[in-house]
Amino acid sequence: GVVLHPTETVYGFGCDARSCGACARVRVIKGVPPDRPLIWLVRDLDHAREVAEFSGLAERLAAEFWPGPLTLVVEGRGGTLALRVSPHPVVVALLAELGGPLTSTSANRTGEPAPATVPEASWMGEQGPDWILDAGPCAGRVGSTLVDCTGDRPKLLRAGDLDVGRLCEVVEIDTDGC
Repeated sequence: GVVLHPTETVYGFGCDARSCGACARVRVIKGVPPDRPLIWLVRDLDHAREVAEFSGLAERLAAEFWPGPLTLVVEGRGGTLALRVSPHPVVVALLAELGGPLTSTSANRTGEPAPATVPEASWMGEQGPDWILDAGPCAGRVGSTLVDCTGDRPKLLRAGDLDVGRLCEVVEIDTDGC
């Protein structure tokens, strides 16, 4: 099934990433096109290495900023994946129960602010999730910072709750287009 859950950034729609049916429902609820990958939340870097290849650069960023609001785009076993480790206790519990990755996409309509509370995600109506886990307000503002690590140089795809200046202290990053 699909769950509305908190993270350290904002509320998101998630499901067992291994369930094609549930992933399709997340896409319908959020309006995510089939060619756009869903973010996968994983327990830790070891769990991430089970599903993806990590370059030295990706390893460095993960070691510095995980758990936290940084999503890394890396080469997965079957294609490109966007992975993150969330320190939020609800996500930690969900991952422990699932035993595998949890998809996560912010619970807002495209172009609208990401919800920091369950009431802010109440637009979903009948197409909504099977479960709602309300853990109070999330600490973030916009969602995770998204960095593509599939090339020779990291590329900033989306500025988010992790300050880009902090990223630049660790690696030289391409911010063209952001």
